[in-house]
Amino acid sequence: MRKTAFAVLALLAAAVTNDGALAQQQSVLEQVKAAGVLKAGVRKDVADFGFTDPKGEIVGFDVDIARGIAEKLGVKIELVPVTSATRVPLLHQGRIDLIAATMTQYRSREDAVDFSVGYFFSPQTLLVKKTSNIKT
Repeated sequence: MRKTAFAVLALLAAAVTNDGALAQQQSVLEQVKAAGVLKAGVRKDVADFGFTDPKGEIVGFDVDIARGIAEKLGVKIELVPVTSATRVPLLHQGRIDLIAATMTQYRSREDAVDFSVGYFFSPQTLLVKKTSNIKT
């Protein structure tokens, strides 16, 4: 589980084509509203954030965030399973509208996607024996 990384929601303000050029007509938001469906890229293999429950449904914190956004927009949600390797390419291909999938914000990624304000923060913590003499 990647609890040491903070998860952020990557939402593009404009549609991106395969070659990275901005779409000329509608923003992703306009396309989502017109279609009535928000396609959210979510993980299904990360405990607590996106996982498959015993009923076979994808659930978790990131899934709840995506569902909340769809509800606020007044559209249906379509959960699209992604991996670390596929989430950004699927976004660029237009196969998903946003990423809600334990994605840490790095400067190198800021050229590829627009990040929202982070919604989950988890600092790294190390535990040692009391007798270790390590204090900080």
